[in-house]
Amino acid sequence: MRVERLPQSIQADAFHLFSIGEGVAYGSSVLNYVVSGAPVAVFKVELSDEYFNVEFTGKDIRNWQKTEGGFLVQLHTPVAGAYTLLATYERPFKAQGETLAFTGARPLDAQSEQGHTLVISAYQFQVKPVDVFRRIASPGDGRSPAGVPALFRCPDPRRLSLRRPALQFEARAQPAGAGDSLSQVVDRASLHTRISKEGQVLTDAQYFVKSRGNAHFRLALPEGTQLWSATVNGAAVVPVQDGNANLIPLPSRRTRTPCWPSP
Repeated sequence: MRVERLPQSIQADAFHLFSIGEGVAYGSSVLNYVVSGAPVAVFKVELSDEYFNVEFTGKDIRNWQKTEGGFLVQLHTPVAGAYTLLATYERPFKAQGETLAFTGARPLDAQSEQGHTLVISAYQFQVKPVDVFRRIASPGDGRSPAGVPALFRCPDPRRLSLRRPALQFEARAQPAGAGDSLSQVVDRASLHTRISKEGQVLTDAQYFVKSRGNAHFRLALPEGTQLWSATVNGAAVVPVQDGNANLIPLPSRRTRTPCWPSP
């Protein structure tokens, strides 16, 4: 029997998770190594200088040392076979929006690398890809989790998923604009129509209005009708004609106002 020492081989499967907060992106990278051949006592990890508060967690870690463009993670005892390393970090950015590089922690000593990246946020943020490098295998659509393992899937619609052999991509994260709400609504309305002795059709319309700082209640009448009078909170008011509509003055304070125009 001939015994031959195989060359060292390191394979890595990575999962990067970025959580977008207010002015800061919290990142974590889970690096699953498979070491064959010679054991490994030091892992070389690439991590951009734009990340802060970097920490490493794993079995039998002695310490880590900052180097140019990354870190050296040293172990007490060399390892072979499967090994999992967790890196956590933070990336501040401008609150109004900024283009971020979601590269995460990359194993420099691995001969092959594959994995996934998820970008999520509990806030109303828009994350749009800016530049996906050519080594990306298949970028996700931000909604379909088909390319992501079931363990990592998340129903959050503000997710951007990328599946890659060596992930590097840039995306712009910015707060989503606040939606405009209605400034005036009619909570409920009651219309009572009758025929007078003179043969006229009279309609008493009662509206309960919720208004947010609006000075008037705009009322449009059907063609051929005429507004006779209007009262607000039991007091008579003088409507103002504005084209085909009538502007009925409202109290300045915000309240639910009963309004009785009588066409």
